[in-house]
Amino acid sequence: FEETLTKDQRSDPEWFPTYLQVLVPTLESDESDNGDWVGRVRALKNSVNKVTSKLELSEKARAADVKELNAQNKLIAARLEEAEKKREEDVKRIETKREEDVKRLEGILADMKEILLNSSSQPAIKKVEEDEKETD
Repeated sequence: FEETLTKDQRSDPEWFPTYLQVLVPTLESDESDNGDWVGRVRALKNSVNKVTSKLELSEKARAADVKELNAQNKLIAARLEEAEKKREEDVKRIETKREEDVKRLEGILADMKEILLNSSSQPAIKKVEEDEKETD
């Protein structure tokens, strides 16, 4: 490879630093032929363990988020149900009030008819005045 490079390229410190540290396995170790794989396997195992730990933590966080969202949904459902009951009560109250107003107005209308038909009748006028005082 070096023979294909020019002299300037070979003197470039990025390609050929002034020193280079090389790790050489010792021959005196009692490890078997698979000894050089031990470091690589350990690095792979550590890497897999880190990823597994991160996944477990993210799964726990997701489960906690789901639990919190479920609690919020229950709270919202309870508030919605409460608002619906209040709305129904308000509608019933308004309908009752409307019916009472209609009956009162029908009574006033009947009294006015009586007054108009019997314009000389004083008791009918007094009755309208009494009804008005009662409703106030």
